Amino acid sequence: MKDSTNDRFRRQYGVLHRIEALGDGVSSRQIKRRVASGQWIVVSPGVLRHAAFPITAEQQILAAVLAAGRGAVASHQAAAYLWGLLEWPEAGSRAAVSVPRSSNPRPHGFDVHRVGDLDWARVRVWKGIECTDPLWTLADLGAAVEGVVLDRAIDRALAKRLVSVKGLQAEIERRSGQGRRGVGVLRERLTTRGFVGAPHPSVLESRTLAFLTRYRIPIEASEVVQGPDGEYRVDFSLVPPVMLEVDGYVWHYSPEHLQRDHERRNRLKLAGIDLYVSNWLELYRREAGLARLLRQAISQTRSRTPGPP
Repeated sequence: MKDSTNDRFRRQYGVLHRIEALGDGVSSRQIKRRVASGQWIVVSPGVLRHAAFPITAEQQILAAVLAAGRGAVASHQAAAYLWGLLEWPEAGSRAAVSVPRSSNPRPHGFDVHRVGDLDWARVRVWKGIECTDPLWTLADLGAAVEGVVLDRAIDRALAKRLVSVKGLQAEIERRSGQGRRGVGVLRERLTTRGFVGAPHPSVLESRTLAFLTRYRIPIEASEVVQGPDGEYRVDFSLVPPVMLEVDGYVWHYSPEHLQRDHERRNRLKLAGIDLYVSNWLELYRREAGLARLLRQAISQTRSRTPGPP
């Protein structure tokens, strides 16, 4: 009896529900005695914490899930913390749980979100706690935190490969008709940062060509093969060695992508190529600034090139 209860405390970050203790063979009288002695502490109605265990974020989140009752799962900032997408806020912050709309738990030191579409196929057990999956979590997070905080969570989710850009787009489409403010915020942040809304590569290439023509930037060739083994393709050669490529996304979201880009660009630099990299957002929204930069690069190249004798 005692060993099984202590094992449960160890597995559950030092908290359990009174019903779990009774199921382990601890009597109501024993529970009262341990609470009276200070060995166990009442966290919320029905939820008990062992005094020997330190208070942690995981403990607070699990205590909230246990207190909210059947069907409750960690969500919003709490789920984001469990997945490693956000740091745990300052002391005194409240955990968040989502419950079916038919449930009516009494919040005691935590926030409750009653939802009508809590899909158990989307619930995961992470760090031993039932919580919303990463895609669901990010959609919820849009209604709960500032844009810069959501951006940070998206970055981490992509870098950890918990989600993909396609997955985020699918989540937005799946939940956009449900009137969730968080879904709209998620869409807005992804669009602003260029993750969604990027044109098809052929459209982007055509737009770039039109941009160069409109600003009278000379083009020597397009789809240029470069590198010591001809392994790299660059979108446009302007005035050698000045070249331009335009990415479909604002930035590469994993350390592996970033490392490959660094290696590629360093090798091109060693080959004597003056490579300028832009993205579709800059091309669509700040094209005049990009044109000035390219003109300056071409001007400097021409000034270093000796004329005919």
